[in-house]
Amino acid sequence: MNVLKSNAALAAPSNTKQAPIAPETLAAIVAAATAFLGNAVELRAVKLLTGAQGNRWSRQGRATVHASHNLHARR
Repeated sequence: MNVLKSNAALAAPSNTKQAPIAPETLAAIVAAATAFLGNAVELRAVKLLTGAQGNRWSRQGRATVHASHNLHARR
């Protein structure tokens, strides 16, 4: 498992007022990504999406799913 040298830098970004992310949480994210991809990963950035940001992601995801549906009649 390859977590960046400075978890403190990832866990406490200087330009936000969010609480720092626990090193255990960062390690769990790396472990999940490694298990999913099958290769070692390096965590470079973590950003918690809240409020309007989360809504934009949700909205775009729904739009992508809806646009992918085949609306033509099937025979």
